[in-house]
Amino acid sequence: MEKYTDILLDRAKMVREWKTYMYDIVKAVKTILPDSKIYVFGSDVDILIFSKNVPKTNIDRAKIKLEIENLSNLPQHHPFELHLADEEDMRLYASRIKELIELKADE
Repeated sequence: MEKYTDILLDRAKMVREWKTYMYDIVKAVKTILPDSKIYVFGSDVDILIFSKNVPKTNIDRAKIKLEIENLSNLPQHHPFELHLADEEDMRLYASRIKELIELKADE
């Protein structure tokens, strides 16, 4: 088991180098939710995933998040906060977040 300080240092490095992880995350999201639009926001690394096919239940949403993490080969201690949003959720996010930066599959 890694030491707690090693995990913290690794998480800090992942936050600094967040763009290097985005290709794999976007690819995983598009595999699971092909119609999705993916945005990054916040002072840390929040990833907003909008799709008309996002399930309503929290359990089903959690399953999708785990599948994205697994397909992206992210470690359990990754710093990325995944937010799944359907159309109603997206309206709420858009009204509260000043800047959403869309991520594309080819970036």
